Amino acid sequence: MALIPACASNKKNAAATGVKAGRSGPLPHYDPDEPKSVRDRFKCWFYDGFGQDCSVSINGLREKLAMRKLLVVLLAAWAGWAWGLLFYPARATDVTFLVTSDCHYDAWENEDRNLRNRDTIEHMNRISTVDWPESLGGGKIGMPRGVLVLGDLIDDGDRLFQGQNQGAQQWKYFLADFGLFGTEGLLRYPVFEGWGNHDGPPVGREKHGFSLQAELIRRNQLRAQKGLIQNVSDNGLHYSWDWDGIHFVQLNLFPGDHPHPKVRYSPEYHDPQGSLRFLQADLASQVGESGRPVVLLHHYDLQGSDWWHPEQVEAYWQAIRPYRVIAIFHGHTGTGVYKWKGIDVINTGQTEKGFFVVQITDRRMRLAYRVKLERQIPGPDGKPQRYWDGSWGWHHLFQKELLPPRDTPLEGSEKEPSHGKVGHLFEKEPAASIIVDAQGVIAPACGR
Repeated sequence: MALIPACASNKKNAAATGVKAGRSGPLPHYDPDEPKSVRDRFKCWFYDGFGQDCSVSINGLREKLAMRKLLVVLLAAWAGWAWGLLFYPARATDVTFLVTSDCHYDAWENEDRNLRNRDTIEHMNRISTVDWPESLGGGKIGMPRGVLVLGDLIDDGDRLFQGQNQGAQQWKYFLADFGLFGTEGLLRYPVFEGWGNHDGPPVGREKHGFSLQAELIRRNQLRAQKGLIQNVSDNGLHYSWDWDGIHFVQLNLFPGDHPHPKVRYSPEYHDPQGSLRFLQADLASQVGESGRPVVLLHHYDLQGSDWWHPEQVEAYWQAIRPYRVIAIFHGHTGTGVYKWKGIDVINTGQTEKGFFVVQITDRRMRLAYRVKLERQIPGPDGKPQRYWDGSWGWHHLFQKELLPPRDTPLEGSEKEPSHGKVGHLFEKEPAASIIVDAQGVIAPACGR
């Protein structure tokens, strides 16, 4: 016996008896061409699915099917959205990275520095097994997104030593340790380097056949192909990228367009090559009025040195003043944390001695300098020499809370340093340095 669908059976019985199935009384008249309201069509679709009858035209049946499909699609979309909120919430900002500078790789002389650099890189590779200092909140350090290296990668960018190209050999040592993507060298994270005043002149001005800046251009092309960076200057040297909505800009030597005539150093080795122009265009196109946090990177410091002119420093300030710059990192001189125009500036020190660990979240930035705990001992000739037993400690501890961007400064805050877009609920002065000896015993340092 053939099976007849419920709705078809109901229609057949209704036609024979003149009574609508499930109801008493005569069958209402339905004109197949009579337009029905959306509500009536939905009721027809709903009741029909439960064995009730609704006489409609062929076109009406098609409309019912279309409505069912639409409702199924809407229900599926809603379920997917709810599932996503439950199991895949919006990703919060949480970025950990390492910063160093002034590696000064050498060749055929002073190569002991290279070995000290390698000790530092090996510790970088293990940093996610280390805890943050308790005064900064403690907890395991997250896996770094990358390592930022802020100039003076090698010691002699364009020099011969006993007839051999010293810069080319120094660069080979850098590559062996830092690699590029975290797979080619000793370092296990991607590296984002810029050049400094020791790294040689612009491409085409080298005297001995090796150009570090030509290598940097090639590496930036590879980074862009991998999607590690999003914006590169026309000359291929300066670049920017985003990590969790934080915008990073690598400006190399310093933010400027040309050497200043009143700076006494060689204009060839101290040519910023349009980095300020790139910065202005990059911030306008990549950040705009979004209020997104910005981190700036370059080699020269902001402590009044004569390596770049005060007019260039002022032009830099005017370029970044409208934006939410939460930190500036540089190399070249010493190690420490200070303020410039109300912005926190971190002087990252030398690779052979240590590196900064930085974490930025939606609400907080914390950082500290991971340092080798060296001491001076008398050498064979009676002169003091450095001794390191393998122990590491923390110096220059710092943290601050970050407020969301706002159009007006906080009440009682200085208007100019905060740019009207940066808020600080609190800022802690760098805490006392912490020493961890080889046995893991923690004690306060006597000084910095």
